Amino acid sequence: MKHLKLFFALFAMLALGVGNAWGAEETELFSQTYPGSPTKFTGAYSSTFDITTDGYKLTYANINNGQQKDNWSAIRSGSNKNESVATITSGKVEETISKVMINFTQVAANSTNSLYLEVSNNSSFTSATKITATIATGNIEFTIATPLANQYYRITIDQAKGSANGFNRFDKIVFYQAVSSGGGETPDPTPDPEPGEDEEIPEPVPGMSGKYGW
Repeated sequence: MKHLKLFFALFAMLALGVGNAWGAEETELFSQTYPGSPTKFTGAYSSTFDITTDGYKLTYANINNGQQKDNWSAIRSGSNKNESVATITSGKVEETISKVMINFTQVAANSTNSLYLEVSNNSSFTSATKITATIATGNIEFTIATPLANQYYRITIDQAKGSANGFNRFDKIVFYQAVSSGGGETPDPTPDPEPGEDEEIPEPVPGMSGKYGW
């Protein structure tokens, strides 16, 4: 009986997957759309402001969210005066983040040097893991190969001088959390023995009925 229960437990684990792969899914942890409730509105491309949603703060640097009366649904980066590096930086996120998405409504690929996400265990982003992407309109997803808890995240849009201001525009950022469809717990492959399970089971005797007969 003990061997049979162990077999079925292992079989179930193989069918479902084990550890990170066991029922691995992701769900939206939080998202930000605009204008939101920023710490300030600005008409400049060199300003910094914060937006907090459900307790999660993102800091926007070298990004223009317009004046409050403008009610921009897509905020903008990129300058026609000089090079500009726009960043969106999180505080420490306790949850395990598997993916970060940014949706661009307008881009100038020829004026964009690079686009990437950094993941670090410290706010200085030393020894950070960098995930690069090619800027384009639509959803840009940064998938984190090895998600960890208690990390910091920073999206960087490195831009050359453009022919106009605000040539890169985005209207949404989403952080996705890695979860398990099994409630986050891995099944135990060795169930506790029940009384009598350790006794030796003799070979069945043909024609014999009862506990050990067939």
